[in-house]
Amino acid sequence: MEHRVRVAPLITATYTFAGDTLAYKQGVRRILIPLAQVRAFAIRARPATFGLPNSQLVFRLETGALRRTVIDPETPDARALIEALRARLPAADATELAWPDAAAKLGVDAHPWYEALFHPRTMIGITLLAANSVAASGMEVPRDRDERLGQGIGLLVVSIVAIWLIVSGVRRTRARRRG
Repeated sequence: MEHRVRVAPLITATYTFAGDTLAYKQGVRRILIPLAQVRAFAIRARPATFGLPNSQLVFRLETGALRRTVIDPETPDARALIEALRARLPAADATELAWPDAAAKLGVDAHPWYEALFHPRTMIGITLLAANSVAASGMEVPRDRDERLGQGIGLLVVSIVAIWLIVSGVRRTRARRRG
């Protein structure tokens, strides 16, 4: 049986069982996962981005290798795939565990450092800082001291707000990592 997941506009990934192997195919990319080597598997559920799935089906193999594939756990095909995996690999199933516990079973970091970059506050802060830099580079030469001082204060305030947003996004992500 073939299980389909839409991963991008006009791009669909498919999961198929071929004997004792799970094949994941996305365009020309193909990942073969030998079921006999699967030590553990779990779903890293994440919210969709622009309507596209952002969750991952993560496999830890006996060789120590880690395989990550895109999945939308809310679709009927994905649920059928997970049920089929549970039936074939009941001892390796970590899909019912909370993600921090499943990550520990898989031997991965539950909240890697780069998640802080995708926190909404961090994204807004980075965008604001970049826009501020572009605005500063395109400013005309001020006519007098007061105008130069006003521009400098404006750029400084925007930079401080941007840095505050970035730091608060990182801190919120760290708090989630610890908690």
